[in-house]
Amino acid sequence: MVGGDSFLADREITAANSILQRKAGLPDGREILRDTVMTIGKGAANAELVDELVDRSGDAVDWLIELGASITRLGTSNDVGGPFSHRASIGASPVGPEIVKALLRGLERYQVPVETLAMVTELTTKNGVVTGIKVINKRGVSFTVNAPSVIIATGGFAANRELIKELSPYHAELMSNSSPATTGDGISMATKVGAQTTDMSAIQCHPTTQPLTGTPVPGVLRSDGAILVNFNGERFVDETSSVSRLSYAVNAQPAHSAWEVFDASLTDGFP
Repeated sequence: MVGGDSFLADREITAANSILQRKAGLPDGREILRDTVMTIGKGAANAELVDELVDRSGDAVDWLIELGASITRLGTSNDVGGPFSHRASIGASPVGPEIVKALLRGLERYQVPVETLAMVTELTTKNGVVTGIKVINKRGVSFTVNAPSVIIATGGFAANRELIKELSPYHAELMSNSSPATTGDGISMATKVGAQTTDMSAIQCHPTTQPLTGTPVPGVLRSDGAILVNFNGERFVDETSSVSRLSYAVNAQPAHSAWEVFDASLTDGFP
């Protein structure tokens, strides 16, 4: 699947100082977003990386829109508490497919070849410097791609139960809503040639998913009025809280589960 877990993103892109916010006359909210990220991370986040993420967040949204992503709506972000949520247009795909479609348009624009159904097996190196990758394509043919730089964008390891158990036992028994392909292969290849990792135990959960399948229930439903009740029919958390707080709150309920309650008025705009 082209796009991996990005294709599965359902709700929003959180960003500050985007073209949508500037057109709406909103003030630059980068400082607020930066403080919120640090607060949610309980001070453990790398401040330098947070600065980079926040400062470039609006530019990233602008770039996706310029590539054709149908991202036209601003909403209140549950995590930040202000108009930082960038959502797909009514009737468009959820935001994840819009991101992937825009990136594919960019690849076509710059004539970047895409090899699907191919497996990267290792990073090649010379004198301690990465020089390319080894690949097996869908026909079973092995070949090497030489490159001055290699960007690893293979996602995380949410489908690697053993690695989760090793790094964060709390999350080991939870169902994954990620692609089955997110087994951490890219991370493993990088560490084998000397790459360092950081914050590997910082795992985030999605608080609302469909039973048995783990498919996420769009978070925008909670933003727009859906409520969570436990098996006793009791509300137990502010549904507009951050996804981390919601996830821990649901897991603390009887049977580690809850019901999400909403009516058709919240889903009428879905494709």
